[in-house]
Amino acid sequence: MGQTEAASEPLQQALEFSQRVDDQFGQMMTLTFLGVQARRRNKLIVCERYYKQALDIARPLGDRLVEGKLLSNLGVAASMRFALSQAQRYLEQALTIFEQLNVPKNRAITEGDLGVVYARIGNYARAQRLLEQSLALARQIGDRYGEAWGLNWLSGVVLAQGDATTALQLARSAFSIADALDIKSLQAGGLAKMGDALLANGALAEAADCYRQAHTICEQINQAAEAALMLAGLADIALRQQQPERALTHVEAVLTTIATEPEIYQGIHLQVYWVCYQALRNLGDPRAAATLGAGHAILLSRADNIDDKASRQLFLTQVAAHQQILETNAGNL
Repeated sequence: MGQTEAASEPLQQALEFSQRVDDQFGQMMTLTFLGVQARRRNKLIVCERYYKQALDIARPLGDRLVEGKLLSNLGVAASMRFALSQAQRYLEQALTIFEQLNVPKNRAITEGDLGVVYARIGNYARAQRLLEQSLALARQIGDRYGEAWGLNWLSGVVLAQGDATTALQLARSAFSIADALDIKSLQAGGLAKMGDALLANGALAEAADCYRQAHTICEQINQAAEAALMLAGLADIALRQQQPERALTHVEAVLTTIATEPEIYQGIHLQVYWVCYQALRNLGDPRAAATLGAGHAILLSRADNIDDKASRQLFLTQVAAHQQILETNAGNL
């Protein structure tokens, strides 16, 4: 049994006790902690179920701050599994509450999380505005974690719009703060975004070094989807260096992770499938078609979770890996 599963046992016992004595507040808090534990295990649907149960208790109790935090948590979990319209609704409700209560830290966090939703949709202009608002507020209140987190995501959004130079500057700033705070997840994020920007600038060796460091950290902190993305980055570099066999080594590791981590598909970046397909196709590997097909199926499933037609179209056509998968799959029919 893993440490996280073991840690949930006393929480389950605490929940049963609070239910027996009809302690509504105790139930609400325990359900929230169980949601956090489930999220750490990448069990996002289970996580949302706990948060929803806690929310059903929080609302009659009239604790608006807790209600806002639970809505925010629900939005992040939904965003992580690419239920993007649902995530948007939760986060907009949370943001309204935080604005009404005048809680700047939670407002900054939620604006940033909403920016991430728009980035995942492919609405980069809207995402950039929200992330810049979140970053400004984080700096105003001295939230260094929030600043580094916002810089990381802003780097990715700026890069998606074609500005690799600014993206690299933002990522380096994010990593500098993360390093000072000694927070592994932020360090990995900064290294990953630096790698992306360096790759876009053609600095392949430097990009590979960033990806390797980020991969090591992601494995240490059990971030399987992010670790797979770093391996895909290394495979991409190997392909650009005309080293298909080395690329295949990284792809084999990615495919093993996908096969052995049943929850990873919920949050995996489709760039992983695209790079794996390219590497396998270049070597004439018969798994190429199935890999592309799997990525295409996940893409369409995620698009189905976007209610707004215009946003769904952005998701399919403005995110580079999505467009590449769609076009290539159509060409192979």
